[in-house]
This record gives sequence, C-alpha cells and structure tokens, in this order.
Amino acid sequence: MNQVLTIASYSVLEHLRRKLLIFFGGGSVIITAVLIYLATSDDAGVIFGGGSNVAAFASLGILGTFTLLAALAVSMGNIGQPFSDGQASMILARPVGRTQYAMGRLLGSTVVVTGLCLLLAVETQVVAWVDGSTDSGLLWSHWATQTFNTWLMVAATTLFSVFISTPVLAAVAGFFFNQVVGGSLALFKLVEAGLISGFLASSIKLVWYVTPKFLSSALVSKQMEGLPSRQGGSAPNMFTENSPLFVAWATAWLIGLVLLVAWTTRRKQL
Repeated sequence: MNQVLTIASYSVLEHLRRKLLIFFGGGSVIITAVLIYLATSDDAGVIFGGGSNVAAFASLGILGTFTLLAALAVSMGNIGQPFSDGQASMILARPVGRTQYAMGRLLGSTVVVTGLCLLLAVETQVVAWVDGSTDSGLLWSHWATQTFNTWLMVAATTLFSVFISTPVLAAVAGFFFNQVVGGSLALFKLVEAGLISGFLASSIKLVWYVTPKFLSSALVSKQMEGLPSRQGGSAPNMFTENSPLFVAWATAWLIGLVLLVAWTTRRKQL
C-alpha cells in the first residue's frame, strides 16, 4: 500500500509540474468570476432564463465539459507513455509491482479530479448564494454524482492508455467512450418512450446493457420539468433514477474497469 501511495503522490506532483493543476484550478476560479458577474447582471435572465439558474446551467454545461477535459488530461498518459519512454522501467526496477504502479497512477489522477470537483462544488455554491438560488442541495448532489462520473472517465481513459502510448490518442478514445455512454442513455430513453422500435431499438438496448453507466444528476431532472416536446406534449423522460440497483450497477462497472487496468498493465510489455 505504501508503494501505491508513493506513486500516487509522485503522479500528483507530475500533474503539478505540467501545470495541469494550475490550469484547471485557475480556470475554475476565472469561470466562477464570470458566473458571478452574470448572476449580478441584467443579462442573466436572457442567457439563463432567470438569474437564479446561473449555477445550475453552468454545472450542467461548461463546468461539466471542464471536468471531462480534466479527467482526460490527467489520465491520458498514465500507463502507455511512461512504458514507452522508459520512466516505468526505472520505477518497476525497484520493489514495486506492476499492479501497484497502475493503481498508484490511477489513484493520483482520481485525487486530482476529486479535488477539482470539490472546488467546483464550493464555487457553484458561491454563485448560487450570489444569485439567490434555492438549488444548494441539488448542487451538492450534482457534484457528488459528477465526482463518481469523473472517476469512471479516469479509469476508462487509463485503460485506453495501456494500449495507446500517445496521450492525445488515448484522450480521444476516452472522449469517444464518454459520448457512447452518454448517447446510449439518451437513445435508450427514446426506446422506452416508444419513439424508436424494431431492430434499431433492440440494438440500442443491447448497447445500453453492455456499456458502463454514469450516475444521473438531480439537476437534469429539475431542468427537464415541464419541458415541451415538438408535438406539444411532455418531452420524453431522459432522467434515470439513481436507485440502489443502478448505483450498484455503475459501481460494479467502475470496479471492473479498475481491475482491467491492473490486469492489462501486468501483461503489458516494457
């Protein structure tokens, strides 16, 4: 365990030397300052449909993309790049196992994105306080689910990095993974609503059941309340309840991805 923690700490220091921590931490502060300005300006009602929606819309929009980019950035070079440039060889020459190395790298990335999500949770609470929003509890809930989802992204991108030594390509694979997981939910909900049927519906259901799961944010449910459809009725329910079974399902996928990272790293050639 000490080896894992040591490697994780060096991994965090590596991200600090690469200025990633400064970039994402400083970027979050700048975005928060802009959001506070919008929340106190007359333009908030035009942009967000009401001043009290600033924190919620930002959390579901730009800040969601921001955390995705952070997850990709801190995990895209976790395994493949240090194996190809010889860095891993120097570490593995010591009494450090490959599984310990993989778990340490993965833990370091997880610590970084968890810290970023916590920082954004606090910053959006400040925005909510400024604009008089009543979504404080929903914001905390949202960032809790977002933290879990970034863990899943870190695990998946780290797994891709085992096979792809070029970090940018691993990040692209991670982004594609994110789109497939998110898109499978949207399509599955359309199938449930009866808007897609036949062979395509069966294919979508198969993809849905065999792909990892992101937890759903209660903010999504609130934003969709009363949303009209093009036909004039209620829009299809695109929200998935985080039931105990669904959370267990998503957690099982996360654990499975972590185990895959450990197993594939052990089999990877130096």
